[in-house]
Amino acid sequence: AVVSTQSTGAVEVDNEVFFIHKYIRDLYSDRFPELESLVLNPMDFIKTVSYLGNDLHKSRFDAESLNFLPSATVMVVSVTAATTQGKPLEEDKLKLLIEACGAAFELDEVRQNILLYVESRMAMIAPNLSRIIGT
Repeated sequence: AVVSTQSTGAVEVDNEVFFIHKYIRDLYSDRFPELESLVLNPMDFIKTVSYLGNDLHKSRFDAESLNFLPSATVMVVSVTAATTQGKPLEEDKLKLLIEACGAAFELDEVRQNILLYVESRMAMIAPNLSRIIGT
């Protein structure tokens, strides 16, 4: 029962991250509207927005800082950022954006902890299945 409750909790966290992603996407579309079509994974999008903020200068794009993205995506984002027609965000919008990214990171950490817990209990609850899938 505890594992199924935790699994449901992970789904609820995913739903909250989805809503935060949409909020961040809407806020950031003024700054870099093309980004949402370039980085499709919600957490990767949020990490990219958090990293870039208002500064889209080419010098900020390096594979190490954006190591969660494939290098080809980093290159495309870099080139697109150099030509975007987006406008810098006002301070109040930038502050909201940073807070929303922080909330998404916290929720993602909670989700990871829930999944680790469920995974740790799988061997006790379903030992045969655990052996088959290799957990």
